[in-house]
Amino acid sequence: MKVLCPECGSVCNLKETAQAVGTTTGIVAGGAGALAGMRGGMQLGMCFGAPGAIIGSIAGTVLGMLFGASVGGTVGAGVGKLIDEHVIGTYQCPKCGREVEL
Repeated sequence: MKVLCPECGSVCNLKETAQAVGTTTGIVAGGAGALAGMRGGMQLGMCFGAPGAIIGSIAGTVLGMLFGASVGGTVGAGVGKLIDEHVIGTYQCPKCGREVEL
């Protein structure tokens, strides 16, 4: 949907406030999944003794954090974009800077 600025008539861009907040929240919450990855990696590494448990917990932590943060950030961005479009509905003109609310 195109939203035109009432002052200058140019096409306004959606302000992505909720998308930024959703992305940040998703990354932080997904990164917290590193604890689950650490536990899983340690349990798998226990098959190879103490060194395996240490290496497994480190690998599980890194992989859990990377996977969780990427999935959390993607989901958070998607939810935030929906909120921006359908709930907040604030647009900003790139030429004159005026904010337009629908």
